[in-house]
Amino acid sequence: MTNVLVFSHEQDIDGVFAAAILKIVYPNSDIVLTNYGLERMLAVKDKIISFVESSKPGIVIIADIGVNEESYMPVYEAMCFAKQRGWKNIWIDHHPWTEHTKNKMGLVSELILYEEKDHDGIKKCASELCVENLAPGNELGSKLAIIAHRTDFPDSLKFPLPPLTGLISYYLGIPQLYSRLYFLIDNIVKGILWTIEMQQDIINSSKLIDESIAKSIKEMKVFEVFDNNTQIKVAITRSEAFVNRSILLGKIMDDSTLHIAIAFTTDGKVSIRRNKDITSEDSIKLNCNEIAKEFKEGGGHEGAAGGFLISKPQESPHGDEIAVKEIFQAVSNYIHKTKKVLDR
Repeated sequence: MTNVLVFSHEQDIDGVFAAAILKIVYPNSDIVLTNYGLERMLAVKDKIISFVESSKPGIVIIADIGVNEESYMPVYEAMCFAKQRGWKNIWIDHHPWTEHTKNKMGLVSELILYEEKDHDGIKKCASELCVENLAPGNELGSKLAIIAHRTDFPDSLKFPLPPLTGLISYYLGIPQLYSRLYFLIDNIVKGILWTIEMQQDIINSSKLIDESIAKSIKEMKVFEVFDNNTQIKVAITRSEAFVNRSILLGKIMDDSTLHIAIAFTTDGKVSIRRNKDITSEDSIKLNCNEIAKEFKEGGGHEGAAGGFLISKPQESPHGDEIAVKEIFQAVSNYIHKTKKVLDR
């Protein structure tokens, strides 16, 4: 029996399904759901070292988590340790990586990476990469990957996301419900995507979520960022931790003329979405991944990305104002930098 330790993204269906697919391949694997940020990566390092020290050589797998230049070193160090102890490391991801991080991580881990820019814009999610590379021909895994793709890359901002999307965020945002994400994975492995308990959870949470989304939309601030002939309309609002920010930002941009919508939480998380149906007048291609780099530990995809505020809104009675100011400045900085590059 091979010892397998899996880390996957806790934030959305793709990350949770990727973990489930890897659990199908390695039934006795230990699953750890995590997120971005230096604090989380330090916890990943500690878990890898502890697991490696207490187990015979096996496999460490990381799925649906990109490498961030500001926070990946602890994981690199842990993978060096694991490799020295005879373990195999695998990193599966569909976010942009720099050549530097590819070269460095490639020394200690097998990299299964996919960027749409290298494949004529064809998108693939982490769940698809897990199936194609580790579970080819697995019927359940293939079906899960199809669902994950449709939720990670909806055909339009109005694509109806399944209730599981909102439920995952609800479990994440309510600490006493976090363990239900792991029960969810156990059910998915059996082909069970919805239960009576989950139905009750969505009933309990739906009014709370709807009221919170309505409040966020009512209180959002809309700005225009100008640089010469470029005009970018940006909406900024605060989101409760238990609300799925993709759903919130999608609702904000439905039938709108906004270019970008951004949501932040009181604990400093930032989520950025681009309105793919609207472009700026002089065809600047807005890139959420590049905007995210204006924040701490930011990154993601061209159409959707995130990071962390440098300011700490939770520590100030005027936290929302401070957060909105920082986000507006970050977008302005990105627009001005982009214009300078184009004007050369």
